[in-house]
Amino acid sequence: SGGASGVEVLCVGFVAVGMHTEYKFRVSHACGCSWKVQRRYSSLLSLHEDLAARFRSLPPFPQKASISQHLTSDKDVAVQRAAALQRYFQLLALRRDVLGMPVVLESLGAEKPDLVQSVRVMRWDRVGHTEIAVELDVQPTLRVEDFNRPVEGLEVQVRIPSWLRHSGFTSRSADGTTFVANVGKPVRIPLLPGDTDMELHVRAYNGLGSSAPVSIRVAVPSRQGYCSRSVCTAASPLPELGLVDSCAAIRSLVIGSRVEAMWAG
Repeated sequence: SGGASGVEVLCVGFVAVGMHTEYKFRVSHACGCSWKVQRRYSSLLSLHEDLAARFRSLPPFPQKASISQHLTSDKDVAVQRAAALQRYFQLLALRRDVLGMPVVLESLGAEKPDLVQSVRVMRWDRVGHTEIAVELDVQPTLRVEDFNRPVEGLEVQVRIPSWLRHSGFTSRSADGTTFVANVGKPVRIPLLPGDTDMELHVRAYNGLGSSAPVSIRVAVPSRQGYCSRSVCTAASPLPELGLVDSCAAIRSLVIGSRVEAMWAG
């Protein structure tokens, strides 16, 4: 069952567990991950009753076993019920306000996201007279198969480091503010004070909550040392500088420019 909710639930069979039957589902999320889960009819009925108390016009839930069904084999009842559950979730998938609820995701075996996999500065931009904006490429942790930690969005909270706050730093541009983006889109953070170190707490989230934060510290360039060029990556390395080019690059530095150096030994 797929639809407006971005969640697809497919009943793929059933299995006898002790004296009862559990129904097997394959759940696929719009972010690209999928997982399998088994649930008893009684637990799914309890979920439906919970949803019916909150929402109107829900699809009908498969009825409990009738007298005629008690006269048939358990396998035949399970086959009929599996088909009915599939129809139920097909209709429920059309309700974004229902199928994306935390109680539904949890009942289907979903969990909060894992830590984000990577964070990369894509570019810096000027904003106004004294502010700098940054765009971040945030890659969540996702696997296609057997992964029940879907990601619905990314969020970055900006904080001034405690040591800088205690030193009397007074600017509060974006301090404590959280910026969000959809998966696959850059997170843009405006209004960062130039020539300042800032802490970024990066998380992935879904309807069940957020991942633990990955905290990084970035050196926001000053207006004088500003450069709009994206950061260097393995796919687009910086060109090799000859002696003349290197001298020209050094002469281009002005007061307020930031440099990064590495020492070995």
